[in-house]
Amino acid sequence: MLRTIHVTKIFKYLSILLFLTALIFPCFDTTAEEGEEGEGAAILLSGFFGFFSSAVGWSWLANPALWVSWGYFTKKPRQSFLASAIAVLFALSFLFFKSIMINEAGGTSTIIKYRIGYWLWLGSSLVMLIGNIYLKYRNNRE
Repeated sequence: MLRTIHVTKIFKYLSILLFLTALIFPCFDTTAEEGEEGEGAAILLSGFFGFFSSAVGWSWLANPALWVSWGYFTKKPRQSFLASAIAVLFALSFLFFKSIMINEAGGTSTIIKYRIGYWLWLGSSLVMLIGNIYLKYRNNRE
């Protein structure tokens, strides 16, 4: 059991590292503007308000789901698994939206490219989901 906990922590810490790294990179380009360095942090801080104004903003909910997954990872594996699965679904949902609000006035622009920040963010959720699956598999074998 000690070895399992040690190995599974790698998933959690890798997920956190990917998430934090995503904050410093551009996330997407639109027809109005290219993504810029630090865009991930800006989206994290302002994205909470996005789901009040458009459906694409609901993708932001992957963040709290991921945070819950981190918190429950070895203490409450079932809840962590569910939270990580929800995080992956919300993060993937961003790919289905064609446009996004780009200013406070409600102006929108077409998403034309997904950048490294988005893929790192999605990867963070995927790593947690894989870690939860691994933890369940290891626990079932013991």
